[in-house]
Amino acid sequence: MTLAPNTIYILGANQLSLSYYDRIIRAKAHREMRCKNVLMIDPNVHALADVDAACVIRSSYSQFVLDYLKDKSLQHPNDIFVPDHNARHVMFEVFLNLARQYSPGSHIDPSPIVLKYNTPFEHKSPDHSVLALSYATWTCPATCPEPQVCPHTGLDRNWDLMRLIQEETRDNTNQQPQTHTDVYAFECQQLLDEISYIPLTDVQTYAARLEASLINKGDRRVIIATSSHCHGILGQFTLGL
Repeated sequence: MTLAPNTIYILGANQLSLSYYDRIIRAKAHREMRCKNVLMIDPNVHALADVDAACVIRSSYSQFVLDYLKDKSLQHPNDIFVPDHNARHVMFEVFLNLARQYSPGSHIDPSPIVLKYNTPFEHKSPDHSVLALSYATWTCPATCPEPQVCPHTGLDRNWDLMRLIQEETRDNTNQQPQTHTDVYAFECQQLLDEISYIPLTDVQTYAARLEASLINKGDRRVIIATSSHCHGILGQFTLGL
């Protein structure tokens, strides 16, 4: 089936992001996919000298997403964005900002993640509010498409990190019913080869869900996760705790 996103927003101006841009443009030319626009997001005015200026939005990643959510004239149900895997936890920054907008005056701050996931690789930020997870203890190439047979081990990939995040978070939450936990998990899907994407409709849906949940001012933890099959990142903030 031919892919047909409306606008593809690529986060970043690093070499990997530029390779994504070139690959998508080639795919359009060869009719592997259809899309109306391919735009790159980066705040650095000098970073994208090799790309037509009309294809560049000068913005930080999180501010771009926030602006997209505000401006209905930008929105199309088939818009997607391609994450920058070298970036900080963009969706965590976006949803922390949204929570503060939706519930002004509330005490909303990043908080240490206490849930256990027990993946082979885990790394926490200095304040423990962001947790990187991976099933790999080796360095995977950024261009790995995460096939069913792992290129490193040569064995069947019998894990799925998104499923683990959802199941372990639910199980841990059930064991601590006194603390309400909301989870917003963004799954990276395959676009072309090693290029993954997240539908912007997912962001809109979760933003609306977050806003509705904050009408009730009760104390809660909020976990924001972005994950592929093998690698993921979580961030947590608390409301009122």
